[in-house]
Amino acid sequence: MSRPPLVIPSVSEHTATVIIVHGLGGDGQNWKPVVDMFRGNLPHVKWVLPNAPVRPISAARGQKMPAWYDLSTYDLENSLVEDEANMFESVHALDKIILEEVHSGISESRIVVGGFSQGASMSFLVGLTAGQGRNRWKPGGIAVMGARLPLQSKFASLASAEITEVPIFWGHRQEDAVVKYSHGCRCAEQLKTELHVQNVERDALGSPGLCFVAYEGLAHAISDEELGDLKEFLERTLPAKYHDNSQDAG
Repeated sequence: MSRPPLVIPSVSEHTATVIIVHGLGGDGQNWKPVVDMFRGNLPHVKWVLPNAPVRPISAARGQKMPAWYDLSTYDLENSLVEDEANMFESVHALDKIILEEVHSGISESRIVVGGFSQGASMSFLVGLTAGQGRNRWKPGGIAVMGARLPLQSKFASLASAEITEVPIFWGHRQEDAVVKYSHGCRCAEQLKTELHVQNVERDALGSPGLCFVAYEGLAHAISDEELGDLKEFLERTLPAKYHDNSQDAG
């Protein structure tokens, strides 16, 4: 990563961490207003907002911008070529952030990884896949918005054995023109049919499985209602009071 992540400390004792991965052309600072809104309800959470390296984007005729990987086309639904090498280079960089949190004493189950658009793709790869010489994580949750499943044709072969045990929140606007809603629905269905991730209803948000929520709106963006559901997901998956069973032994 070209710049270190923006780190916003917990208000009270640090017992959980949320890592939010920005989208194409953005940076960690984009998420700071959201963190500022959430901190009062999640005072025990430390926030880590990584910054992608700047790289030329083929779909933008080589224009350089912050990106976790290159895009060959903006027609994401029909793209046949994905930048797997840079995807996993970025995954390894994000893995290091998780490893630092674990080494500091935060359990994997107290870490949620989430993101928007390209950041959502990275969240799926970091939190739900194994192999590639990586640690295998079992995070407390995955939260994605405006998402698509990366490396669709091989995602099932990359998926970790724990994928069915992880709570997943997926928010998607019904008229998103960048990552089309129909494409998002097909990707979500793939998680359920190929990988046996169970469907979770909205009132059970935060339970193991996939809670896919549709929102009205045209833009490839995040609505206030969606942010409200994200906050509730974090409150349910990372409650302030929890019992660390790992401390019971001995």
